[in-house]
Amino acid sequence: MYEATVLQEKAQMFEQRAENAIEPISKQHFKEMAAHYRSLAVEHLAFKHDERVLAAGLSLATRESPP
Repeated sequence: MYEATVLQEKAQMFEQRAENAIEPISKQHFKEMAAHYRSLAVEHLAFKHDERVLAAGLSLATRESPP
């Protein structure tokens, strides 16, 4: 899976393409692609956060369980 920073860079790249596009359909396509990559970056960050919270909870639970 991509890192969030790579996804954010791709979103910025598509935003720049949208700004430079001449045809309205191309502008719209690039804006949609930028939005898609921003959304993926947010999902990636949320997934990584949930993964860390789950791992922390599991390690805490195993430390607190009686022998």
